[in-house]
Amino acid sequence: MTTVTIKRGPAANNPTAFMKDVQYIKGVGAKRASNIYAGDHLTFDIAPEAYDATLRQLRRLALDGTLIVEGLPGTEASTTAKNETAIVGSTATPANDLAEAINRVLQGAVSEDRVRDIVQRSVEEAMAGIPTTRIELDRKGMEPVELEGLHHPMFPRLLRMLSCRAANGYVPNVWIAGEKSSGKSHAGRAAAAALGLPFYTMGTLAMAHEAIGFVDGTGKYHSTPFVDAFIGGGVLQLDEIDSYEAHPTLTLNGPLANNCMTLPDGRFVERHKDCIIIGGANTWGMGATSDYIGRNKLDAAFLSRFPARLVWNIDPALEQAFCGNVQWAIRVQAARARAKAAGLKIGIDTRHSSAGAAFIAGGFTPDEAADMTYLAGLSDEQRKIIEGV
Repeated sequence: MTTVTIKRGPAANNPTAFMKDVQYIKGVGAKRASNIYAGDHLTFDIAPEAYDATLRQLRRLALDGTLIVEGLPGTEASTTAKNETAIVGSTATPANDLAEAINRVLQGAVSEDRVRDIVQRSVEEAMAGIPTTRIELDRKGMEPVELEGLHHPMFPRLLRMLSCRAANGYVPNVWIAGEKSSGKSHAGRAAAAALGLPFYTMGTLAMAHEAIGFVDGTGKYHSTPFVDAFIGGGVLQLDEIDSYEAHPTLTLNGPLANNCMTLPDGRFVERHKDCIIIGGANTWGMGATSDYIGRNKLDAAFLSRFPARLVWNIDPALEQAFCGNVQWAIRVQAARARAKAAGLKIGIDTRHSSAGAAFIAGGFTPDEAADMTYLAGLSDEQRKIIEGV
């Protein structure tokens, strides 16, 4: 069990902002947050079930000066004169001397002004634009859900859409379209967690039985994720939906529109009120494009079953955050922009950011990481264009 003590930090000058940040820390609450702002300190044990999320909150609030946190893991003070000298005269990056400065300030070896300068540079150069978000979802008849951390800018809107119900009591089916690797598939899983519902997913469908199941030679019915979510409730992600063949889409037309169906074994079932269906696609179902040549032109009746639409493209700040290496992500993003500007049909996406960051963390240079990711297989001329040389 980790015990920490928190008190008001030097940058906490706005009571409204302070309350908004501090009261949602697990184990604090509004009353204690108000007391802390008034000058009290609070010692509490970090709840095991919220350990990681609470540590992230406390570290962020300590870094921006909202709180002074004692006992936070990873901030133990070091007392060597060598390290002290490195802080005062260092030419290292802000992120590196920030960690050392926190250690020094805990023992009074570095002034608050010095730390404040380092924090400011660190935030501006390494974390600018990264969307750390708190989402509060109020579900009728249920406890409110609070989500901390990094989310796509469209995720709050998706949650609001999935919390709305039509006159028949069902959530309208949602079609999410956007660039590859933009986080569409992850969105459904995150939404299920936020709503407290089971999560189901299905990839490309070519045959009707893949959608609604089948009865084998012994008379046993074999279900599918679609049927399981349809009957029992849950968030169902129909992934790569714009690559579905005609047979399964025509089979799904009835259940999606009428909220009931007859299964292959003869059972008549109705759609669960908490069955939420999301279609994830790279297009709007109107056929192949120059980038997504494997996409089908879908039947208009099937497309009408998804009246709610949401654009979900790559978010640069989120890419930098999940990548874990901001400078590398910026390099990949610049290469992507140059490729698009030059009209090159070369797919550079967030998977290149993540893979390259892993290679760099493993000891490869950024140039080597580039050769093994987004530059692999390209001609010398294409490389020059993409790298801007």
